[in-house]
Amino acid sequence: MSIKALFSLNCFLTQYTLAFVSFLLLTYLSCCFGCYVSFIGKLLVLSFLSWHVTKRVRKHLNKEVLTSYKRAVLVTGCDSGFGNALAFKLNEHGYRVYATVLDPESDGAKKLLTGSRFDGKTQVLRMDVTNDDDVTRVYEYVKDDLKKNGEELWAVVNNAGILTIGPLDWGTIDTYKQIFEVNTFGVVRVTRTFLPLIRQSKGRFVNLVSMAGRMTSQNLPVYSMSKHAAISFSDALRRETRKYGIRVSTIEPMAYKTPMASEEMFNGILTKNWEQSSDEVKQLYGQEFLKNLKERKEKATVLLAPGENIYEVVDLMVEAVRSPDPQIRYQAIPGNCLNKLLVEILKVIPTELYDQVVYHLESKGVKPAYLRNEE
Repeated sequence: MSIKALFSLNCFLTQYTLAFVSFLLLTYLSCCFGCYVSFIGKLLVLSFLSWHVTKRVRKHLNKEVLTSYKRAVLVTGCDSGFGNALAFKLNEHGYRVYATVLDPESDGAKKLLTGSRFDGKTQVLRMDVTNDDDVTRVYEYVKDDLKKNGEELWAVVNNAGILTIGPLDWGTIDTYKQIFEVNTFGVVRVTRTFLPLIRQSKGRFVNLVSMAGRMTSQNLPVYSMSKHAAISFSDALRRETRKYGIRVSTIEPMAYKTPMASEEMFNGILTKNWEQSSDEVKQLYGQEFLKNLKERKEKATVLLAPGENIYEVVDLMVEAVRSPDPQIRYQAIPGNCLNKLLVEILKVIPTELYDQVVYHLESKGVKPAYLRNEE
């Protein structure tokens, strides 16, 4: 029997026997060399625990924050939500804030100009992260303004993002392109453009991604894909720019109740994707499936109820900007410690088991019309 045939799907009994014999042999060897195996195992466990305990203790005891004097921060996506709240917070801490928005006439943009603690320290700039000319124009403005004020660009916070909801065969391929253009290529475009200024200041990039980029969520396939890509980009950016003294952090929240996650937005996106789907897809799922998704709301996309307090996320973003030793990853999980434990378990369990969890949750909703007709 060839190696390829041995590991085919049709040789389960042979594979099981091989695995059983292998583990039996390992057990025998561990008995023979038990003291050595035990020592190495304990050493690895102690090293792992020591690393994490040291990080926790250092973070708890070190309350030092970096000065905001002569430092500026660029934040994208400040029309509302996390970005808007972060711009206010950074202004309170004394940073010059370049808050980019899609619409300078929006309520959120106007409040940034009139409601900030330090007048004149926050500037609202129109910038579409999907537009090269827009990003270049803002870069040139920021560079000149920094020179005029004798300041440096300390941090870039890539916060801008959009959401789409629904099964992966809903909508059109343009939906995929639009999500990636903002959530992934927008991060790349802004980062590459402002990298020279961050290199000069030996500052940092803070990229808002999502736990959906670590664990793909049901009915959020396109969004999850774009965040997976943004996380990968952040990893590469962190490793490649370390030699310049640049720090890179990702902020990875679960769902929180921002305007992007509102019920009105949720239903609007679902309806739009449904209407743009082909007749064949609509017939496959049926109107009852769409109605059930709207009724289930966030339960159709995430495992935990969305958090109410967005400052659980915003405060982590502020820490990533101000800390002398920022973390590589900041996770914001709403709720109690059990929720946090559940997420950690789901991150390490076998993929097959995680698939079973998702399948079980989906089975609580209405099945597509095609499957109901088969029953």
